[in-house]
Amino acid sequence: MGFEKIDKIKYLRTAPILSNCSVQNLSRLIPYVSEHHFENNETIFQTGSVSDKLYLIIEGTIQLLSGLRIVDEISQGFFGEEAAIGRENYILNAIAKSSTVVLTIDREALNKIFEKDTEIIQEFFQSFINHYLEDKTLKHKVIRKSEKNILNTPLKTTIGWTLAVLLPICVLLLPYLFNWEIVESIRLFLTVFSAALVLWTFNLVSEFIPAIIIIFSLLVLSIAPPSVVLSGFSSSSFFLALSIFALGAVLTTSGLTYRLVLNILKVVPQTQFSYGLTLFLIGLFLTPVLPSANGRTQLVTPLLIDMIDALKLHKGGKGATRLAFATFTGSTFMSFLFLSSKPIQFVLVGFLPSQVRERFSLPYWTLAAAVAGAVVIAGYLIISTLLFRNQEVTELSRQTLEIQLGMLGPMSDAEWTALGSILIFLVGVLTSSLHGIAIPWVALLILCFLLSGKVIAKKQFRNSIDWPFLILLGSLIGLSKSIAYIGFDDWISSYLGWLGEYMRTSFSLFVLLFSITIFLARLLLPMALIVPLFATIFIPLAEMNGINPWLIAFIILIISDGWFLPYQYSPKLLFMSITNNQDLINTKSLNTANILMNIVRVFAIYASFYYWEWLGIK
Repeated sequence: MGFEKIDKIKYLRTAPILSNCSVQNLSRLIPYVSEHHFENNETIFQTGSVSDKLYLIIEGTIQLLSGLRIVDEISQGFFGEEAAIGRENYILNAIAKSSTVVLTIDREALNKIFEKDTEIIQEFFQSFINHYLEDKTLKHKVIRKSEKNILNTPLKTTIGWTLAVLLPICVLLLPYLFNWEIVESIRLFLTVFSAALVLWTFNLVSEFIPAIIIIFSLLVLSIAPPSVVLSGFSSSSFFLALSIFALGAVLTTSGLTYRLVLNILKVVPQTQFSYGLTLFLIGLFLTPVLPSANGRTQLVTPLLIDMIDALKLHKGGKGATRLAFATFTGSTFMSFLFLSSKPIQFVLVGFLPSQVRERFSLPYWTLAAAVAGAVVIAGYLIISTLLFRNQEVTELSRQTLEIQLGMLGPMSDAEWTALGSILIFLVGVLTSSLHGIAIPWVALLILCFLLSGKVIAKKQFRNSIDWPFLILLGSLIGLSKSIAYIGFDDWISSYLGWLGEYMRTSFSLFVLLFSITIFLARLLLPMALIVPLFATIFIPLAEMNGINPWLIAFIILIISDGWFLPYQYSPKLLFMSITNNQDLINTKSLNTANILMNIVRVFAIYASFYYWEWLGIK
């Protein structure tokens, strides 16, 4: 039986373990792959001989022996894994039990592959151990990739790509077919954005890719100038996110977060509820202090990861997802409760009449939002309990925790540096009104210190930064500026005036319709545009109809912070980027919980009606 080069490629691409390699790595193997034939009872290699080749069976049967004992008899897959796992010599004898054809791969080539994909060596360790297993059903099986894989594309993906091609064409042509008068720049923007929206909705590509497509299209089609389109990459939010990533890396790699988790586990009651509530409260505590949902997410998520590990919860299980829900909700959901939680809220306050603005200072804002906050917290507790009910045991031995802390010993220099960095950052945030340095530049100053002091090495800095997320963030900021530049927000506002009638005649119905309208608008527009857009239209309408403008501002704030698809909310993308890399949580369950929390947002507004009347906010 003879094999041409194309056959080598075929068998390598369908072999167990190697089928998971990239085609580039498989291509590098080809010069080191040879074909060999063995007759019945011919020795292939012996115990103690140099393990210079890995063998892949193409045809025939191989017997592996340890002395006179038959360890395994195989007719497919690999043998001679000693060459792959770093053993200098073969441990077993290999004898052909029929006319046999094998492909061999030189050890030198395997080492080059392992440099680029370190996980594969673990698979070969398992493959070698499998020869000794009594239960042969556990052995690696040859993976035969279907030649029709392309045709077996899931229906959702097929529909998504079809819409991604056809929808932009429809958006481009419909104004001509129906004689709609739409400004050319807005029409082109809608065409580009419709394609990106489909890519995001159907999760066809990584989240940052549609953003790059939008930015590229805006520049090529001259919809907005480069200074506007690319403004996100020079914005303070971009540099704040960059700095917080590095600060989070220092907290994690120093071991400070793990030490903190162990101390939390010592004092918190040993239940999932208590652990989740603790993570929620940590995020809630940071909300008025750190005015960046991305920053809070980045700082608290390492605690979540270490806690899941310490509690030995099943990755992707309800227990781990419950803690993730607590972490993310506490860090991001309660922004409406504190005026200082986001810069956009100060922009919103700027739309209020001067007498209303003076009344709603930082403390009074929290007082006015207190009932809504209590309802949201209650909603979180109910949803967390019902949706993530499970039987995983989280009881830990206090003695074991003491031993673990004792093993850590006193705080290391790296931990002290991490603690000092976070304290300096928080002090800088709290005193920003005194020293006049904006929070992003405080964070960037700390980053410069960490880099110049070699607290963060070059490689660590490169690996700890989520560059795809930063590209996405910069692109979305530039997108929001471009939308404002072309006048898309004004164009949308011309279709929203009808809601003013319901504000005057039925405020309860207005709240529902207003909330639905904001949710729908958020599918197209970022929060940074939703807030000024709806504030510009509806706060003056509220004054005209005798409604307290703060009520409209608060509704805009709490509803516009909601999201249904990850691309709508950058902290969600960041959170998934951190946790999904480790397969910690069940994304579907977390998204379901978020949808329920969006309903809680609306309910919190209605539940506050009598409280607002009692406060004299009408």
